[in-house]
Amino acid sequence: MRILIAGATGAIGRPLVRCLKEHRHTVFALTRSPQSARAVGELGAEPVTADALDPASVKAAVARVRPDAIINELTSLPRRYTAAEMKAAAERDYKVRIEGKREPSGGTRRCRGAPLPAARRGLLVRAGCRSR
Repeated sequence: MRILIAGATGAIGRPLVRCLKEHRHTVFALTRSPQSARAVGELGAEPVTADALDPASVKAAVARVRPDAIINELTSLPRRYTAAEMKAAAERDYKVRIEGKREPSGGTRRCRGAPLPAARRGLLVRAGCRSR
């Protein structure tokens, strides 16, 4: 399968990319920066540049990749979980989780003309992957 992951550099996304590659899927990862593109490339995913909060950007990325499935693991959590950093990140993380959740799957439906599965976390087990 051709799978597009939003949030591939996160705590869930990194092992998910490795697992999907082990199961011989073609994995694409939505990235905003060259630094993230390098990171997902090192994991074995093909970087796809787009801003998850920009509908036009996501639609164009999905049209280029034409995935069979999209997995949304978007978050914007701080590197350290101190009370101050969590409070500072809360609004940004909420926006990414809510607005970013709409765009990856919505862009696919508009580009492909038919509903497409958009998974959240559960695919990890159903695909035969196990946490390591």
